[in-house]
Amino acid sequence: PRFIHGSTQVSRDGALLAYATNRRNGRDFDVVALRLAEGGERSFELGGWCSVLSISPDGRWIVAGRLGERSGDSDLFLLGAATGEVVHATPHSGQAEYGAPVWLPDSSAFLAPASEGRDTSAIARYDLPARSWEVVLEAPWDLDCAGDDAGRSLLVIANEDGYSRLELRDPRTLGLRHEVPLPGRGVVEHPTFSPDGSLLAFSFSTPAEPFDVHLYD
Repeated sequence: PRFIHGSTQVSRDGALLAYATNRRNGRDFDVVALRLAEGGERSFELGGWCSVLSISPDGRWIVAGRLGERSGDSDLFLLGAATGEVVHATPHSGQAEYGAPVWLPDSSAFLAPASEGRDTSAIARYDLPARSWEVVLEAPWDLDCAGDDAGRSLLVIANEDGYSRLELRDPRTLGLRHEVPLPGRGVVEHPTFSPDGSLLAFSFSTPAEPFDVHLYD
């Protein structure tokens, strides 16, 4: 194909499709919001290598990630699907990385791994009305997170000396519910919840065993 289309996300109600494409100039990846029923498109030209990370539960906001010019540097942008508004959510100096967001069910805030001003990534909360960040969970190791569409659980993944440890926490209070048991000391990748949050699937490997898929109920 002449152009690349990827990092597709669909809103919870199925009305909005968002994706990144370089069809404008073959170089920069723009974010496109497509209303599936009407067929109308809105493009966001942020420049550089952009990808679609998520859509808010209410369908109002698209979160796009853009890689920086230096290794280990990235940004998050909030894109108004209906209004065309662009909010640079992560202005910073120096190098900082921001991961994919996990939304609260009411779309008032999201949680994401962030490394600004730190040696390791912590979990930070971005409050939409205040347009501000707050670090809510930190550790001596890099932290990442994932969540379910229902907003029941927040999965926190810690990279402890190269091995994964998984915790299920309350997405609002960050209170620890329990640790997810793993088959041994190894690496977890691609954690994915069922839509209702009742099941968690992930791939797991060790230095001696290849990746296999596990399901946690």
